[in-house]
Amino acid sequence: MRRQPTFTRADRLEHLMADEVERLLAYEARSPLVRHVKVVHAELSGDLGFLRVQYIVQPGGEATPELQEALERSASWVGRTLAESLQLRKAVDVAFRFDREAMRLHKVQALLAAEAARAADRVTVSVGPDLDAVLSGPGTGTAADTGADGET
Repeated sequence: MRRQPTFTRADRLEHLMADEVERLLAYEARSPLVRHVKVVHAELSGDLGFLRVQYIVQPGGEATPELQEALERSASWVGRTLAESLQLRKAVDVAFRFDREAMRLHKVQALLAAEAARAADRVTVSVGPDLDAVLSGPGTGTAADTGADGET
C-alpha cells in the first residue's frame, strides 16, 4: 500500500516563496516603500498559479494606501522573478494583503518586551512568612536576608 504524502509540492513551495518574496521586496524592489514589509504568511494554490501573501510593516514603516499600491504594482514582477528563481514553468499571480491581526500581535509583543525590560531594572523587596526580607534587583549586589530579631 502506497503512503499518502503529508505535504504537497504547494506546501513546500509556500515556505520558499514567502522567504523569496520578503528578500525581493527588501533588497531588489525599486520602490523604497516596500523595504519594510515582512511576510507573515503565504498561501499557494494547488495548481501553483496563485500566491496570496499576507504581510505586516516592520517598525520604521507604516501601512498606507501608497504602500499597498506599490505592492500591487510590483506583484507581476514578483511573480515573474519567483518563476525564474524557483524554476517554475509559468509566472505566479501574486496578491498582497495587509494582516491587521498579525500587526496587532507584533505591537503587543513589543509592548510586553519593553515592560519586561523595565521590570528587570526595578528593585524588588519580598517579605516571607517568617518576616525575612529579601532585596533583589540590579545594583543590589547579593540578596540580603535579615531575620525578625535583627540578626543576619
